[in-house]
Amino acid sequence: MGLREEKAADLASILADAGEAVVYKGQVLQALVSVPTTALELDVGGIAEAADFTVKLMRTALAFDPPVIGDRIAFRDSDFRIIRIGDHPGYPLLVLSVTMPHE
Repeated sequence: MGLREEKAADLASILADAGEAVVYKGQVLQALVSVPTTALELDVGGIAEAADFTVKLMRTALAFDPPVIGDRIAFRDSDFRIIRIGDHPGYPLLVLSVTMPHE
């Protein structure tokens, strides 16, 4: 087993033990979720609450094409919008930066 496969196996084990459930396109996935930061920001019509955090999930766990900026992902019964994607071919995780949707 090469280093890339070992990293993938170790990360899959960590996700199984400590991952939190997120939902992407109806598929429940285990992910490492950072502590969400909340703040107030200027929005149309005044001040609105904002939250952002990162979601790390195994690229091999996705049953669909990889996420794209603007897609939605649910965490703890709330929907969030993907605003950045870290996708390094040598790294088994996709790193998604997400924020509140602000519709």
